[in-house]
Amino acid sequence: MVEQVSGQPQIHVDYKREKLAQYGLDAATLNETIHTAFAGGQAGFVLEGEKRFNLVVRFGKEFRESIDQVRDLFISLPGGGQVPLREVAEVELRDAPAQISRDNAKRRIVIGVNTRGGDTEGIVEHIRERLESELVLPPGYYVSYGGQFENLVQARQRLSIAVPIALALIFVLLYFTFGSVSQALLIFAAVPMAAIGGVLALWLRDMPFSISAGVGFIALFGVAVLNGIVLISQFNRLKEEGITDIKERIMKGTYIRLRPVIMTASVASLGFLPMALSTSAGAEVQRPLATVVIGGLVTATMLTLVVLPVIYFYLENGFRGKGRINAALMLIGFMLLAAPLHAQDLSGVSQDTAGMLRGTSGLSQDTPVISKGRPVSLQNAVDMALQNYPAAQRASIEVAKQEALQKTAFDPSPATVFYQQEETNGNNAGGIESWGIQQNIALPFTTASKSRHLKEETELSRRGARLTRQEIAAEVTLAYQELAVSGKRLETVWKLDRSYSDFEKAALLRYKTGETGKLEWLAATGKASKIGIMLQKAETDYRTSFRQLQQWLNADERYVVDTAADVKLPFIVPATDAHAAQSPLLQYYEQHALAATAAWKAERSRFWPQLSLGYSDQTVNGQGGFFAYKVGLSVPLLFFSQSGRSRAARMESLAAEKELEEQQLQWRTRRQQALGNYRNAAASLQWYEQEGIALAEEQVQAALISYKLGEIDYVAFIQNLDQAMNTWLEYWDFLDVYNRTVVAWKVLNGGLLDE
Repeated sequence: MVEQVSGQPQIHVDYKREKLAQYGLDAATLNETIHTAFAGGQAGFVLEGEKRFNLVVRFGKEFRESIDQVRDLFISLPGGGQVPLREVAEVELRDAPAQISRDNAKRRIVIGVNTRGGDTEGIVEHIRERLESELVLPPGYYVSYGGQFENLVQARQRLSIAVPIALALIFVLLYFTFGSVSQALLIFAAVPMAAIGGVLALWLRDMPFSISAGVGFIALFGVAVLNGIVLISQFNRLKEEGITDIKERIMKGTYIRLRPVIMTASVASLGFLPMALSTSAGAEVQRPLATVVIGGLVTATMLTLVVLPVIYFYLENGFRGKGRINAALMLIGFMLLAAPLHAQDLSGVSQDTAGMLRGTSGLSQDTPVISKGRPVSLQNAVDMALQNYPAAQRASIEVAKQEALQKTAFDPSPATVFYQQEETNGNNAGGIESWGIQQNIALPFTTASKSRHLKEETELSRRGARLTRQEIAAEVTLAYQELAVSGKRLETVWKLDRSYSDFEKAALLRYKTGETGKLEWLAATGKASKIGIMLQKAETDYRTSFRQLQQWLNADERYVVDTAADVKLPFIVPATDAHAAQSPLLQYYEQHALAATAAWKAERSRFWPQLSLGYSDQTVNGQGGFFAYKVGLSVPLLFFSQSGRSRAARMESLAAEKELEEQQLQWRTRRQQALGNYRNAAASLQWYEQEGIALAEEQVQAALISYKLGEIDYVAFIQNLDQAMNTWLEYWDFLDVYNRTVVAWKVLNGGLLDE
């Protein structure tokens, strides 16, 4: 569900400037007339005693009800007379914004999603992955995730603190109760036993982990520990009464406390059963909590009555021999079991990710998030892509196919082998028997024309492969440089984020000491949050560039930009247009014209006859030795279809020549445009490289020192940091544009594959 932001009808009046000039009118006069007619205008004032009231005139209600009445409004002309508004303006209804919503002084639009058939966190993660990989937002736009998911993240962060504290308090109370670390750990083993059932119950009912489920785990741990206390306390009481046999003590104590343990678990389970089966309002909160408690109590009760007595036996037996090892392994196993359960269920979304989803500056890393991988140079990356990318492999396969077709130039028709028998003078005893073979072969110049055509097609496939390889090299170069620039931009924004974090801390300290007011601290917090959002966007752009480069390399190993590589691509302007002969695009179209001409000549050679060769051997009335040789020509008598194919091939050849001329004209134009774009980008980049970046660095350092010493206020500090930030970001933007112009130039002149 998308928040409706448009659909409010609005009367839009667009003046015809030429008409206004024709009638001697101006826009101010029309504005005043329209405002007076429909909104009202002051025509004078009325005195009533000492009171004075403005006299306002406007159209009556019946003349202000339709858009046609606006169009028919008469406008007085300077020289006298009137003209309707429709003559000097276009009046129409247009959709205008119905509402403009803002959050923290920024426009926002809300897209609501109801989760069904899955957990909120999983759906949000899926949406986030799809948006990061497929959605490219304009600069200044970002996506944040709120609502129930934001509440879930915040609640999980609180639970990640509350649960360990609760478990620690339980252990401390157990220690004070029994005065023994071993017995406290023994009873504490009921916690993972209970967690097993809670997780299993959620899985059986296909319920995701939620905040109410986390609260249910806390309640479950308390009941499970209570059962352990009941059982172990009875064992200790029997020991004080003089029962020294451990097995007897365990059997008797378990028998005595069997009913209380089962009753405690049953009462809690039956009490939560209506909540577990609830379908009324609030069931989405009640069901997970009750499911966790019921499922956990089932396993906790069974394991408490079975496992705890066994561990108690080994604890009381003094860990002798094999029992010592078994007991130690059992305790360690149960204590470690709780860790992955809590790590899986209660960790939730990491703090960094939660900060990104909330759209705040919750990023607390000490270094920017740079992807890990093996450094690779630009040339090695291009070579790897040309070897691994499917399009390059497909082009090589196409060349191999055309080379194989060259062997089909000499393609004689199938030979005819025959046998026949004839009778002579009605005598069936003898007669004539004959057999022979006949073969049609194309004339040599026909075969030569076909061979020439196949060679030109093979060369065309080679030039097409070179064009494909250059396109891949261009894309890899752009992806490589974009990743390098994105990494530099990320480092820049990260430095700014650190600077604003220091600014926020200093502002808070000055506010607490009473040196400044709260307004300064709020301004510092707002700017820090804004830079945090920029940092998130820079990280997203870097990850997108990283994935784009990995796609082109198509390798199992992850690769990153070599830190020693120059972010700026080199550029050499040639003195002449001699690069036209090196352009893979023009070479492809030149070869396409040659291949089309060769195809026309091959079709034209089909008018020539074929050579027919034959040999036969005869036996007449049983007497052999009669043979014959045959040499002839197979002449096509009807040329209608072949004439059409030949003419079509000729037209294709002429069209290919014209296409080559068109590409040559476009190449010269694009080359001049690319050269102009390069010069503009280089001129824009020169100031930043020579002065701008150094000034920005010095400006930031000076602003930080001056603000800490109190020499400048927070307004001047923010202005200085904003200027430096804009200088840095503009530099990286201009550098990205510069690299793109260099790649475009090299694509036109065939320089990418020659380096």
